[in-house]
Amino acid sequence: MIRRSTWIVLIILAGVLAIALYMRQFPASSDQDVQPTVTPQEAKPFLTIAPEEVVSLQVIDAAGESTTLERETTGNWLVAEMAGNQADVARIEGLVNQFVSADILAELQTAPELSAIGLEVPAYTIVINTSTGEEYDIKVGSETVTSSGYYLQVNQDDPVVVSNFVIEQVLDVIENPPLVATPAALETQPAP
Repeated sequence: MIRRSTWIVLIILAGVLAIALYMRQFPASSDQDVQPTVTPQEAKPFLTIAPEEVVSLQVIDAAGESTTLERETTGNWLVAEMAGNQADVARIEGLVNQFVSADILAELQTAPELSAIGLEVPAYTIVINTSTGEEYDIKVGSETVTSSGYYLQVNQDDPVVVSNFVIEQVLDVIENPPLVATPAALETQPAP
């Protein structure tokens, strides 16, 4: 009589033989055959206007506070709410250039509810007017979960994600308008 342990060994041996025959019949592909598929994504700007075309940029927060940057016919910039102060033209030019040239970080395949991404009642609205008469109404929603960008909606287009670095610089003009520091302003600041 064959012992129970002998039967177990025979069953295991039969299983190993079955696996060996299967592997011989259907060999596994080698690592050399597997090629990762990377689809390059071309950078796509979220606005299709040239920086030179921008004649005004207004930032409005949810409370209705706003700062408006306007380009004069001479090409100089001014902060509309702060008449008499000299605008920092270099800072404004850089800000406008970066903003209109910002690339989309992500296009949402299926747009979530606007309330879920902060666009139903936006925290900020940025209004851009161009020399061609176009107006862009840009809603700024919530920051992404990874804190890498903000949800934006241009006019009624599908929402996109744009870098938080660029957006935060534009939103900062409400708290810190781009003005040239004057000697009088420097004297009133406490020494470090």
